[in-house]
Amino acid sequence: MKKYLALALALVMVIGLLASCGGKKEDAPVATNPPAATTVPPVSTIPPTDPPPPDKGGDIVHARIAPEPETIDPTYNTSVDGMTYIVHMFEGLIKFAQDGSLTAGMAESWDISPDGKTYTFHLRDANWFDGRPVTAHDFVYSWKRAVTPEIQYNYMFDPVLNAIEIYSWEEGEPEPGPLGIEAVGDKTLIVRLAEPCGYFLDLCAFPTYLPLRQDIVEANPNAWATNPATYIGNGAFKLKQWVHDSVIILEKNQDYYDAATIMPAEIHWHLSNDENVTYAAFKAGEWDYIQGIPLDLLPDLLASGEAKRWNSLGWTFQVFNTAVAPFDDVKVREAFVLALDREHLCDNIFGVGNIPAAAIVPGNIPDVNAQPDFRTVGRDFFNPMSNGYEANKARAKQLMAEAGYPNGEGLGRLEFKYNPNTNNDRISEYCQAMWKEVLGVDVDVVPIEWNVFLQVRRDMDFQFARHGWVGDYTDPMTFLDMFITDGGNNQTNWSNPEYDRLIQIGKTASDRAERMDAMHKAEALAMGDWIVNPLWFGAVTSMQKPELIGPIYIPTGQTMLMWAYFD
Repeated sequence: MKKYLALALALVMVIGLLASCGGKKEDAPVATNPPAATTVPPVSTIPPTDPPPPDKGGDIVHARIAPEPETIDPTYNTSVDGMTYIVHMFEGLIKFAQDGSLTAGMAESWDISPDGKTYTFHLRDANWFDGRPVTAHDFVYSWKRAVTPEIQYNYMFDPVLNAIEIYSWEEGEPEPGPLGIEAVGDKTLIVRLAEPCGYFLDLCAFPTYLPLRQDIVEANPNAWATNPATYIGNGAFKLKQWVHDSVIILEKNQDYYDAATIMPAEIHWHLSNDENVTYAAFKAGEWDYIQGIPLDLLPDLLASGEAKRWNSLGWTFQVFNTAVAPFDDVKVREAFVLALDREHLCDNIFGVGNIPAAAIVPGNIPDVNAQPDFRTVGRDFFNPMSNGYEANKARAKQLMAEAGYPNGEGLGRLEFKYNPNTNNDRISEYCQAMWKEVLGVDVDVVPIEWNVFLQVRRDMDFQFARHGWVGDYTDPMTFLDMFITDGGNNQTNWSNPEYDRLIQIGKTASDRAERMDAMHKAEALAMGDWIVNPLWFGAVTSMQKPELIGPIYIPTGQTMLMWAYFD
């Protein structure tokens, strides 16, 4: 389906001083308070930054947020951890400030035409790591590279003139016009939109919008982003070393235009796949900041205040491959959903106070108004609480019998694929036991290393699999447009023309009430077909040394250590 104007990134919520993130464009939790508006003005210069504390900085910060990333190529990356590493080494037109708000980055100022469809960005004087100036041409190259069919985040450029026509073009159709981006000299970038988009400046902070060097990328397109010698960015840190499955080491870029505010001399991102190893390294004093804490320790650590729980926009769920047996049968899909007790899962298996999920869009995302929010105006599509579990189990058994598999008879063994760590192992084993107990089905849980697992999901090489999503912006669309026909993030093989039509309305309607009505109807269609198995909306947890000051967490996923120092 051809997608239309993306209405996006309206709001970004700030979380101060300490935070954590849940993994990839994955596993996150939901905010517990309504998000605050971003602070990017229509015409701006970068505000003054508070000077660093005297005699502070210059430290080496050891942190862990995730295992080995699949890629740190800004165009191809789709994971939250990858985004975190990338935004420390690259900077776009707009960037995050120390308080988590959005502010001017490579664009020192900009102008917006009266009709809201033309943005003229004036670039500051800044250099790439090798001393070459950052130019408007670097943005033109990067955006054109991203607006191609194979790029998973191509739809983030939907507001830009002709972007949709370019990445969805098929042979035999009229040739699309040029992408609405133009370099006028080296320091002026003109962007033309298909329609006014009040959130376009927010989109300019998204990592896929970062500039890239054409000469560097095209000289080694498959490996430039794996080698410190060719990983040429324009951000606050340089890639010093990448020991795969062990550590990514960043060193401060002394030539960064705002280097005086950047505190660490180095950041060592440790790539652990094991929460017990992560926690042990933290307790031994080897690591200073961690995300990924063993589930059996979390309640006591949260109660004591040693671990912190932070807001995020996200959803943990499972995807069914609706094109393969037995999940090509909607009754089987519904039965597998209803077989799980989400309240028990959240309180006793996962144990960090996550919210049982019975829908796609988390709470605390505005509807027509901020309150009541989208989730409150909508509804749960089944009872996710323990007081409804007996009825859910009875319904699940009935559905399996109607599908021709009473007590699992005739179904054979199934495979559930997931990325392993101690927490995911525990959750997958619980699901496996419930599917056997309630449905009589034998399910083999198959662990696959993270960077391989992402490709397995994209290739649809599974019957059903673990998934999760951190919202890219504070709007229901960031969750719902995942499931459009042939969408880059639709890993269900599900297609529904009416769903596609409703999502189009949600992206193009100027009336907010009409937008929200369309998105509620779209969510009801997807849940009515049981294409996903929602587990929870939750929160991210982290630990840091008491003397470590300054990490911030952006609820759209990135952990920022640029301003971290030891007091």
